[in-house]
Amino acid sequence: MNDLVSRIKIDNSADVAICLLDTGVNNGHTLLQPLLSDSDLHAYNSEWGVHDNNINPHGTLVSGISAYGDLSEILSKNNPIIIKHRLESVKILPPDSFEPNDPFSYGAITTSAAALPEIAASERPRVFCMAVTNENRSGAEPTGWSAALDQISSGADAVEEGPDHIRRLF
Repeated sequence: MNDLVSRIKIDNSADVAICLLDTGVNNGHTLLQPLLSDSDLHAYNSEWGVHDNNINPHGTLVSGISAYGDLSEILSKNNPIIIKHRLESVKILPPDSFEPNDPFSYGAITTSAAALPEIAASERPRVFCMAVTNENRSGAEPTGWSAALDQISSGADAVEEGPDHIRRLF
């Protein structure tokens, strides 16, 4: 790991982020620290905290893949690793000690969660990554959640289309 850390070169010229909507991220790991600052950790519900504290640390695992891809490939070589993005995290799933989110609120939660990093770093371009699913749904029928994703991706959630009309990539 120390060898890999010594080969990481951060290129912040684009200042683009991959924003993870998941269970939060534990950014204390040596490989995540250079890419995820405390100010880029958010939670839909502030009572949940921002770090990944579930039994299954899904958000932290997804952040590693988002940051580096397949580690086995870069660990097998000695060349510099150039990273041209940073990470952001919004915790949209509660810790195991809280009640689960109401499935009928998934769309509203996702919409609100996407706004948090946009408020904190409004000029930063970002791509949203949401690798979570709605249990007990086949995907064959549209849901309020999928409609909310369509709206915030297309920018149709804006009251008036204008120069600040935001389209998001999920």
